[in-house]
Amino acid sequence: MQEKTCVMPSANLTNLPEARLRSVSPETLASAAKRLLSFYPNCQPHDPREFLAGIVKIFRDYSVEAVFAIVDPASGLPSKSKFLSEAEVIEFLRDYDAPAKRAAARAAQEAAQLAERCEREEELEHRPGKTFERCMEELKAAGLLGGKPVKPKRFAPGTVIDYRDFHSATTAHGKPFGPFEAGRETKYKG
Repeated sequence: MQEKTCVMPSANLTNLPEARLRSVSPETLASAAKRLLSFYPNCQPHDPREFLAGIVKIFRDYSVEAVFAIVDPASGLPSKSKFLSEAEVIEFLRDYDAPAKRAAARAAQEAAQLAERCEREEELEHRPGKTFERCMEELKAAGLLGGKPVKPKRFAPGTVIDYRDFHSATTAHGKPFGPFEAGRETKYKG
C-alpha cells in the first residue's frame, strides 16, 4: 500500500490588498489624494481639507495599485470622469480591485477546501472501523473469498415459493427471476 501525503498550499498573504495597505503611510495616501484633486481644476468643494480627508479614508480601503491607478492621468479617473466625487472614486477603486479580491477569495476558499480534504483523508486513514480493502483481505485470509464464484441456481418453472420460506428457497435454488428476464422457459400466465 502506498503512503499518501496531503500537501497544504502556502497562503501568500502579501498579495492581499489588506496586507499591502498596512505598509503605506497616510502621507502617501494624502499626496495621492492631492494629486487626484489637482487634475480637476474646477472642483471646488465647500471644505477642501474635509474632502481630501474623505478621499484618503476611501483610499485606505483599497490596494496600493488601485490608488496609484486612479491618479494616473492617462488611464485613471481623470481620463474617465469629468467631475470628481467620492462616489466616482469608490466606483473606480471597486472596479479596479474586484478581480484581485475575487482571486484572493478563491484562493482562501481553495485553501479551506484542501485543509478540509486533508483532515478527512487523515480521518479515513486512521479511523477505528475497517476499510473495504482490509475487509476483503480478511475474507480472503479466512478462505471465504477466492476460488470459483458461486453461480445461483434458477427455480424450476411453476415452482411456488412461500414468502415465509423465501430465505431457504433462495439458498437452495438461487435468485428468482421474472417473466421478462432472459432464460425464462414458460410464458407468463398472469
